[in-house]
Amino acid sequence: MLTFSSTQLMSWAGLYLWPTLRLLAMFMAAPLFSHRSIPARVKIGLSLAIAVAIAPGLPAGNQVALNSPEAIALVIQQVMIGLSMGFTVRLTVAAIELAGELIGLQMGLSFAGFFDPQSQAGGNAVSSWLGIVAMLILLSINGHLLIINALIESFRIFPVGAGLFSIREAGGIAVAGAHIFSLGLQLALPFIAVLLVVNLALGVMMRVAPQLNLISVGMPATISVGAACLFLLLPYLEQPLTRAIESSIASLSR
Repeated sequence: MLTFSSTQLMSWAGLYLWPTLRLLAMFMAAPLFSHRSIPARVKIGLSLAIAVAIAPGLPAGNQVALNSPEAIALVIQQVMIGLSMGFTVRLTVAAIELAGELIGLQMGLSFAGFFDPQSQAGGNAVSSWLGIVAMLILLSINGHLLIINALIESFRIFPVGAGLFSIREAGGIAVAGAHIFSLGLQLALPFIAVLLVVNLALGVMMRVAPQLNLISVGMPATISVGAACLFLLLPYLEQPLTRAIESSIASLSR
């Protein structure tokens, strides 16, 4: 008859608990996995299934009893690591959506803003469209699998029971946050330049013919030119968007 001690049961439970917590935290923050259309039960089940598959091959961490005070610190550690990894990739998608916000603002689509239930904030059509494009690119390069693989590798970089982060890693997350504005502006700059020329031309027209209605002439012109630019420049956006997403995923393993 097989018998198990409470210590053995705690050890086996911890073997699967810590990867599950880290995976679940990452799923709550990473793009695509954190989408509101995915039920919480699916995220929990997927985290548990992946943890069961990878747990035997993970490096051994500190053996901590689940009913001890140290277990609380380990729970916080796993959640923080998972959230930071998912948030790092989410920042790149946010930069792409920020570019859409800037383009839509110049096109005059801010008058037709809507509430985005995913981000719990207002947005415009261009921002939502570029966000969908970013998700499709993420799927096309198997980014969802690369994110999971990076999290598995994180158990070798940050074993269970090791220190959370050094100043270097914390500084890297801060730099990634600042990267949102630079990347978003770089993506939106060509569109802003074209629409600036259109606005200057409209300004000259209003000076030459003051009887023209700026609203009836300017709004259709900026929206039409902006839509044409999106259609013509979309093939050239594929490489920058792909490199940005690949770079953010690669940074998870460093």
